[in-house]
Amino acid sequence: MTAPRPALGYPNRVDVIDVSEFQRGVDYNAVTAAGFRAAIVRVSWGTYVDVMATRHIAGFRAAGLLVGVYGALRPERRNPREQARALLDGMGDTYTRAFLDIETRGGLSNAELVDAAEQFCDEVDSFGALTCGFYDYPDHEKHLQPELAASSLGSRPLWQAYYGGAQPWVPAWGDVPHVPLPWHFATIWQYSGDTGYRVPGVPGACDRSLFMGDEAALRAFFGMPPLTPPPPTEPAPPEVA
Repeated sequence: MTAPRPALGYPNRVDVIDVSEFQRGVDYNAVTAAGFRAAIVRVSWGTYVDVMATRHIAGFRAAGLLVGVYGALRPERRNPREQARALLDGMGDTYTRAFLDIETRGGLSNAELVDAAEQFCDEVDSFGALTCGFYDYPDHEKHLQPELAASSLGSRPLWQAYYGGAQPWVPAWGDVPHVPLPWHFATIWQYSGDTGYRVPGVPGACDRSLFMGDEAALRAFFGMPPLTPPPPTEPAPPEVA
């Protein structure tokens, strides 16, 4: 296993990690100290709610990170709206930007799988949350064409897994991931997976990503207000002898 490597710290990019119940014993403050500024937490897999979700969300937030969430679709269950509600229920009152993770076919046709993804995302949207994003990887997306390219999913933020070299690997500043139609750019780029560089404060493997913008854009994307500098302090009046 590779040694931990701190955040890349590239200009106009923000370092992000994602975790699930498979990451236990996380030192949330160490993740922040290593330069990461956001974490995306798995909340659900189908209708199963991740047992570490609330702990991860609270821990990262207490350590000063922005937090997003994702739900992994189980297409074979053919109940995408129910699975979306499990994601929403599992988040409790800690909601922020959510993503649909769709990596398996579950015996569905292209049209059925794309429709399931659209239903899941529409259900998340119906709760008045920020627009649900979409996560996938190139091989899967390739096999979903042309139905994917013709879908409404292109209006949603894309979190793209794209590993540009043998793991462990990091992109150079200015690199961008390949993205499929109907998207034209990725909002977040997952460049490192289970066999990539580890994250300080996280025992074992942990995925790493880059938000493709600066920290102000990241806060806006997560629905958070801009950071405001503290007001200047007035100098103390001189002592009167």
